[in-house]
Amino acid sequence: ALFLRGFKMNLYTIKKEYQEIIDRASGELTTDDIDNVEKALIINQEEFKSKALAYTYVIRNTQSDITAIDDEIKRLQDMKEYKVKFKGKLEKAIVDAMVLFENEKLDFSTFKLSTRKSESVNTDEAENYIKENGLEKAKEEGYAFGGLYTEKTTYKPNKKEIKELINSGCELKGCFVEKNKSLQIK
Repeated sequence: ALFLRGFKMNLYTIKKEYQEIIDRASGELTTDDIDNVEKALIINQEEFKSKALAYTYVIRNTQSDITAIDDEIKRLQDMKEYKVKFKGKLEKAIVDAMVLFENEKLDFSTFKLSTRKSESVNTDEAENYIKENGLEKAKEEGYAFGGLYTEKTTYKPNKKEIKELINSGCELKGCFVEKNKSLQIK
Protein backbone atom coordinates (compact mmCIF):
# COMPACT_ATOMS: atom_id res chain seq x y z
CA ALA A 1 0.00 0.00 0.00
CA LEU A 2 2.85 2.40 0.80
CA PHE A 3 4.43 1.59 -2.54
CA LEU A 4 1.24 2.53 -4.39
CA ARG A 5 0.74 5.66 -2.26
CA GLY A 6 4.18 6.80 -3.41
CA PHE A 7 3.10 6.31 -7.00
CA LYS A 8 -0.01 8.41 -6.45
CA MET A 9 2.05 11.23 -4.96
CA ASN A 10 4.50 11.11 -7.85
CA LEU A 11 1.75 11.30 -10.44
CA TYR A 12 0.19 14.19 -8.56
CA THR A 13 3.56 15.94 -8.38
CA ILE A 14 4.14 15.44 -12.10
CA LYS A 15 0.70 16.81 -12.88
CA LYS A 16 1.23 19.83 -10.58
CA GLU A 17 4.66 20.61 -12.05
CA TYR A 18 3.30 20.22 -15.55
CA GLN A 19 0.41 22.59 -14.75
CA GLU A 20 2.84 25.19 -13.35
CA ILE A 21 4.91 25.02 -16.54
CA ILE A 22 1.79 25.44 -18.68
CA ASP A 23 0.70 28.39 -16.55
CA ARG A 24 4.10 30.04 -17.05
CA ALA A 25 3.95 29.32 -20.78
CA SER A 26 0.55 30.99 -21.14
CA GLY A 27 1.93 34.38 -20.01
CA GLU A 28 4.26 36.71 -21.86
CA LEU A 29 7.58 34.94 -22.43
CA THR A 30 10.96 36.02 -23.61
CA THR A 31 13.05 33.82 -25.88
CA ASP A 32 14.97 32.53 -22.85
CA ASP A 33 11.69 31.78 -21.03
CA ILE A 34 10.45 29.83 -24.05
CA ASP A 35 13.65 27.78 -24.10
CA ASN A 36 13.36 27.09 -20.35
CA VAL A 37 9.67 26.11 -20.64
CA GLU A 38 10.42 23.80 -23.56
CA LYS A 39 13.28 22.19 -21.60
CA ALA A 40 11.00 21.82 -18.54
CA LEU A 41 8.29 20.22 -20.66
CA ILE A 42 10.76 17.75 -22.16
CA ILE A 43 12.07 16.77 -18.74
CA ASN A 44 8.56 16.38 -17.35
CA GLN A 45 7.46 14.38 -20.36
CA GLU A 46 10.45 12.07 -19.89
CA GLU A 47 9.69 11.68 -16.17
CA PHE A 48 6.08 11.05 -16.93
CA LYS A 49 6.89 8.41 -19.54
CA SER A 50 9.32 6.59 -17.24
CA LYS A 51 6.88 6.71 -14.36
CA ALA A 52 3.98 5.73 -16.59
CA LEU A 53 6.07 2.81 -17.81
CA ALA A 54 6.86 1.81 -14.22
CA TYR A 55 3.17 2.01 -13.36
CA THR A 56 2.36 -0.09 -16.39
CA TYR A 57 4.73 -2.80 -15.15
CA VAL A 58 3.04 -2.70 -11.75
CA ILE A 59 -0.41 -2.85 -13.37
CA ARG A 60 0.62 -5.80 -15.56
CA ASN A 61 2.16 -7.63 -12.61
CA THR A 62 -0.94 -7.00 -10.51
CA GLN A 63 -3.18 -8.26 -13.35
CA SER A 64 -0.98 -11.37 -13.61
CA ASP A 65 -1.38 -11.89 -9.86
CA ILE A 66 -5.16 -11.49 -10.16
CA THR A 67 -5.28 -13.99 -13.03
CA ALA A 68 -3.10 -16.44 -11.09
CA ILE A 69 -5.35 -16.08 -8.02
CA ASP A 70 -8.48 -16.66 -10.15
CA ASP A 71 -6.84 -19.75 -11.68
CA GLU A 72 -5.87 -21.02 -8.22
CA ILE A 73 -9.41 -20.45 -6.90
CA LYS A 74 -10.82 -22.43 -9.85
CA ARG A 75 -8.22 -25.18 -9.35
CA LEU A 76 -9.09 -25.43 -5.65
CA GLN A 77 -12.85 -25.41 -6.37
CA ASP A 78 -12.36 -28.21 -8.91
CA MET A 79 -10.23 -30.13 -6.40
CA LYS A 80 -12.86 -29.65 -3.69
CA GLU A 81 -15.63 -30.83 -6.02
CA TYR A 82 -13.58 -33.94 -6.88
CA LYS A 83 -12.82 -34.63 -3.20
CA VAL A 84 -16.50 -34.26 -2.22
CA LYS A 85 -17.56 -36.70 -4.97
CA PHE A 86 -14.74 -39.11 -4.09
CA LYS A 87 -15.69 -39.01 -0.38
CA GLY A 88 -19.32 -39.68 -1.32
CA LYS A 89 -18.33 -42.68 -3.45
CA LEU A 90 -16.25 -44.14 -0.61
CA GLU A 91 -19.08 -43.62 1.89
CA LYS A 92 -21.58 -45.21 -0.51
CA ALA A 93 -19.28 -48.21 -1.00
CA ILE A 94 -19.04 -48.74 2.77
CA VAL A 95 -22.80 -48.27 3.29
CA ASP A 96 -23.61 -50.66 0.41
CA ALA A 97 -21.25 -53.27 1.88
CA MET A 98 -22.69 -52.82 5.38
CA VAL A 99 -26.22 -53.26 4.01
CA LEU A 100 -25.16 -56.26 1.91
CA PHE A 101 -23.47 -57.99 4.85
CA GLU A 102 -26.18 -56.84 7.30
CA ASN A 103 -23.81 -54.94 9.58
CA GLU A 104 -25.44 -51.94 11.22
CA LYS A 105 -22.28 -51.07 13.17
CA LEU A 106 -18.55 -51.64 12.92
CA ASP A 107 -16.29 -50.90 15.85
CA PHE A 108 -12.61 -50.33 15.18
CA SER A 109 -10.08 -49.19 17.74
CA THR A 110 -9.88 -45.76 16.09
CA PHE A 111 -13.34 -45.34 14.53
CA LYS A 112 -16.90 -46.49 14.95
CA LEU A 113 -19.02 -46.83 11.82
CA SER A 114 -22.76 -47.06 11.79
CA THR A 115 -25.51 -46.48 9.30
CA ARG A 116 -28.26 -43.99 9.85
CA LYS A 117 -31.62 -44.20 8.14
CA SER A 118 -32.71 -41.11 6.28
CA GLU A 119 -35.18 -40.11 3.63
CA SER A 120 -34.98 -37.74 0.71
CA VAL A 121 -37.60 -36.63 -1.77
CA ASN A 122 -36.96 -37.27 -5.44
CA THR A 123 -38.83 -34.80 -7.65
CA ASP A 124 -36.71 -35.16 -10.80
CA GLU A 125 -39.56 -36.43 -13.00
CA ALA A 126 -41.94 -33.69 -11.84
CA GLU A 127 -39.25 -30.99 -12.25
CA ASN A 128 -38.44 -32.18 -15.77
CA TYR A 129 -42.13 -32.17 -16.68
CA ILE A 130 -42.48 -28.60 -15.39
CA LYS A 131 -39.40 -27.47 -17.33
CA GLU A 132 -40.65 -29.03 -20.53
CA ASN A 133 -44.35 -28.12 -20.28
CA GLY A 134 -44.63 -25.18 -17.88
CA LEU A 135 -46.14 -24.92 -14.42
CA GLU A 136 -49.77 -24.50 -15.50
CA LYS A 137 -49.74 -27.63 -17.70
CA ALA A 138 -47.93 -29.51 -14.91
CA LYS A 139 -50.69 -28.49 -12.49
CA GLU A 140 -53.35 -29.73 -14.93
CA GLU A 141 -51.56 -33.07 -15.33
CA GLY A 142 -50.93 -33.51 -11.60
CA TYR A 143 -47.17 -32.93 -11.65
CA ALA A 144 -47.31 -29.68 -9.68
CA PHE A 145 -49.36 -29.01 -6.61
CA GLY A 146 -50.67 -25.66 -5.42
CA GLY A 147 -48.07 -23.73 -3.45
CA LEU A 148 -45.59 -26.60 -3.22
CA TYR A 149 -43.39 -25.01 -5.87
CA THR A 150 -41.76 -21.66 -5.37
CA GLU A 151 -41.21 -19.60 -8.46
CA LYS A 152 -37.91 -17.84 -8.99
CA THR A 153 -36.30 -17.99 -12.39
CA THR A 154 -36.94 -21.72 -12.19
CA TYR A 155 -39.48 -23.72 -10.27
CA LYS A 156 -38.25 -25.28 -7.07
CA PRO A 157 -40.38 -27.81 -5.23
CA ASN A 158 -41.03 -27.50 -1.53
CA LYS A 159 -39.63 -30.95 -0.74
CA LYS A 160 -40.49 -30.80 2.95
CA GLU A 161 -44.21 -30.33 2.26
CA ILE A 162 -44.16 -32.85 -0.62
CA LYS A 163 -42.56 -35.42 1.71
CA GLU A 164 -45.21 -34.76 4.37
CA LEU A 165 -48.01 -35.25 1.82
CA ILE A 166 -46.51 -38.48 0.47
CA ASN A 167 -45.91 -39.84 3.98
CA SER A 168 -49.54 -39.02 4.88
CA GLY A 169 -50.69 -41.25 2.02
CA CYS A 170 -51.16 -38.73 -0.77
CA GLU A 171 -49.94 -39.91 -4.17
CA LEU A 172 -48.13 -37.18 -6.08
CA LYS A 173 -47.24 -37.81 -9.71
CA GLY A 174 -43.50 -37.73 -10.42
CA CYS A 175 -42.49 -37.61 -6.75
CA PHE A 176 -41.55 -40.29 -4.26
CA VAL A 177 -39.69 -40.66 -0.97
CA GLU A 178 -36.40 -42.50 -1.20
CA LYS A 179 -35.08 -44.46 1.77
CA ASN A 180 -31.37 -43.83 2.21
CA LYS A 181 -28.56 -44.77 4.51
CA SER A 182 -25.69 -42.47 5.29
CA LEU A 183 -22.41 -43.20 7.00
CA GLN A 184 -21.52 -41.86 10.42
CA ILE A 185 -17.91 -41.84 11.52
CA LYS A 186 -17.16 -41.15 15.16
